[in-house]
Amino acid sequence: MANPQLLDPFIQQLGVKTLGAVVVVAVVALPLIFLRVRFERWIERKVRGWKSVRNAKRYEGMSDEQVLDAPHCPNCNGSMILRTARKGANKGERFWGCGSFPTCRGTRKV
Repeated sequence: MANPQLLDPFIQQLGVKTLGAVVVVAVVALPLIFLRVRFERWIERKVRGWKSVRNAKRYEGMSDEQVLDAPHCPNCNGSMILRTARKGANKGERFWGCGSFPTCRGTRKV
């Protein structure tokens, strides 16, 4: 059996060292965790903002009825967006283009 007079100082030193480690974790790690969470939330807000701007541009010039009545893509069955041809024989004409362009290149005439 261990000698109680030797065991008592050992327990006290162990407690002091453990308390020191707990204090270091509280002082250093908790603020770092807080900053990481704040940074992640900031990134999420930025990404959400970029998506909403991209979607606003995607449906620019379309009325609410046109957005709701948009046909489905013949290739992937996704939603289609009203677009204007920039090049080619049909330059300036409107057409329905797949919303997942350039992955899907499905089109329909207006």
